[in-house]
Amino acid sequence: VIATGQDRVFSLASAVPGSSAVQWDTAKVPDGSYQINAVFKNGLSEMLAEVSRTVLVNNSVAWHSGEILSNEMWTADKVHVVEDHLSIGPVKTVTLDPGATVKFAAGVRLIVQPGATLSGAGTAQAPVTFTSLSDDETGGDTNLDGTSSKPQPGDWSGISVQGDGQLNLSGAVDIRYSMQEHSGTLASDETWS
Repeated sequence: VIATGQDRVFSLASAVPGSSAVQWDTAKVPDGSYQINAVFKNGLSEMLAEVSRTVLVNNSVAWHSGEILSNEMWTADKVHVVEDHLSIGPVKTVTLDPGATVKFAAGVRLIVQPGATLSGAGTAQAPVTFTSLSDDETGGDTNLDGTSSKPQPGDWSGISVQGDGQLNLSGAVDIRYSMQEHSGTLASDETWS
């Protein structure tokens, strides 16, 4: 398994069983885009398969994915990036400080499970912002691509609250470039932004 980027090649692992995991301490490499290549061989060293994936390394942000299994406080001193679907586990709370920025990779959703809480108390001077990873206006160029990408409506899949989960957001919360799903019959006129 190798990583290629920033004019360097990093060997991440070799001769590991196909069912094992490979760890990479990205804090030890420069920020930027990397191509990860994994080659799978049999006992005769014949190539069976090769897979590759492009990954972004940005050590100045907090990365999130999977399931949150303990209460967390997301502060405003760094941008939070949801890189893959994220769910807040039952009876757990994620609290966003005033001024916190949360950016989402394309197609990613935040799920508030039954009994869980997402709480954000932004202020007029320091709103909480949920936005696309491509949005450079809030939190800067987090995806490190300069002006190559621009945010679009529906970039990320929104926040889904399940069962008795709670979404406690103050009026000073800005949700940008999210997909909003609607179903059923409208009981009255609505304005969709």
